[in-house]
Amino acid sequence: YGCHRGGKENHKQLVRHGADACRVVFEFEVDGVDYRVTRNLPRDGRPTQSVEERKGGRWEKVAVPPAAGKQDPIRRWAERTVGIGFDAFQASVLLRQGEADKILTAGPTERGAILRKVIGADRYK
Repeated sequence: YGCHRGGKENHKQLVRHGADACRVVFEFEVDGVDYRVTRNLPRDGRPTQSVEERKGGRWEKVAVPPAAGKQDPIRRWAERTVGIGFDAFQASVLLRQGEADKILTAGPTERGAILRKVIGADRYK
């Protein structure tokens, strides 16, 4: 989703002291299809990112359509492919220190929205 536990900003802080870059590779499966998202963040220069799909035991690049405005096209692709945005993904998968009870402490409207996204009920609305 292009975010880290510190938020959407200051990605350069993720690069280890003394290193020239960092790389994040996330492999996952949706509806029986294996995907791999790779993000490379050099200390100097522009970050790169790609999406691949496993076909016949080989990884093949996925053509990600451009996103509107300043939206990250990979993030937009992930939201459409996975069916949930970063907040719902984070609440359902990542148990961040101090935020593990987010669903329990959320108000009824927010909790309902999070849970609907987690179970995919929004698509049936």
